[in-house]
Amino acid sequence: MNVSDKSVDVVVVGLGAFGSSIAWRLAARGISVFGAEQHTISNSFGSSHGLTRNFRSISQNHTLLYPLALLSRELWFELEGNSSNTLLTQTNALIMGQKDKGLIASALAVVAKYGINPRVLEAADIRRQYPIFGNITDEDIAIVDELGGMLFPEKCVTAAANAATRHGADLQENVEVFGHSLDGSGLVVQTSNGDIRANQIVYATGAWTAELLPRLKLKSLRIPQCWFTYQHDSDATPSLADLPPFQRDLGNVGRLWGHGAAQLGGLTKLGTHGDPTRDRNVYTNNIDRAVHSEDVAHLSKNVAHSFPNVNPVPAKSKICLLTESVDNQFVLGPVGDPRVFVASGGSGQGFKHATGVGEIVADMCQGIKSSIDTGFMHAQRMIEPPNGAAVAQRPTSPIS
Repeated sequence: MNVSDKSVDVVVVGLGAFGSSIAWRLAARGISVFGAEQHTISNSFGSSHGLTRNFRSISQNHTLLYPLALLSRELWFELEGNSSNTLLTQTNALIMGQKDKGLIASALAVVAKYGINPRVLEAADIRRQYPIFGNITDEDIAIVDELGGMLFPEKCVTAAANAATRHGADLQENVEVFGHSLDGSGLVVQTSNGDIRANQIVYATGAWTAELLPRLKLKSLRIPQCWFTYQHDSDATPSLADLPPFQRDLGNVGRLWGHGAAQLGGLTKLGTHGDPTRDRNVYTNNIDRAVHSEDVAHLSKNVAHSFPNVNPVPAKSKICLLTESVDNQFVLGPVGDPRVFVASGGSGQGFKHATGVGEIVADMCQGIKSSIDTGFMHAQRMIEPPNGAAVAQRPTSPIS
């Protein structure tokens, strides 16, 4: 259907985890929404795929993320209640590392700020309860996040899009948005299906945002997602009972995260932070989607160190895109012009908070003060004093 001459309150560009959640939360308030996705709703080209995502409430990225995690969790369960699929499985999650250092120190700051009283496993407890972990030192502990668990991203995105549609949003697949222009008091959004008029536009374009809105200084990164089996039995893999969702601080060599197989016949998913190849910027219109040996060398080294019974060579891998902000916090809100919004900067922590981000951005579009502190996420902090409205446009060359 051609969208020419269509007029709505808000256009949402990109219908991954953020965009589908924003469309849902706006439409649920009676706001007229048009959503455009350049691929299909739920696809493997961006950041919202890979079968599972860890969910944790005790986030080490910022102490103020805890209220957002609780909001997101509430909304995931609300969304699940209107879906035929399980979206969030609560399993508990582990935060592991040396006492009072790194991840543990950050987690303890959250615990102290919000009066949480989590279980703490000493090294001997970890060895007894989770023998799959290797090289546990006597200084290691694990904090148990009892609200932790797993999300199923493809199902989550589809559920949010379906909820938005039920509330009246017009969501269209295989429609490109080339940018917008200002027209009197409103916006004209240029799409591959014609122009559409809107009062506001939200760019929830993931890794593509770095090129669409370069003022935000975002980086688009190409990250392999990897799945593993046991070392001596390629037909078997650690289960969730063996390996619950976890983050493990390895000191100077980085961090590991992952979980055991989410279902019978599934694979164990493991990933890393601190990979020396991780900071390679990519141009999103020219992405190498093959996974090469150098992409997984650092991860395999850490898997061999931390899981001696797991084959360090991935049984399966797939490229995922990640959008990183300069301070590793979300980038949400108006950009220059008060009618132009962005929802980006997931920095590896985005999916678990997607429903909460949808609620925050819906509040911002309506000029409503959020129930949680969002100051550290505001997009304006990324921009020099504006000298005019931000106008997104199709890029002509990679951003260095």
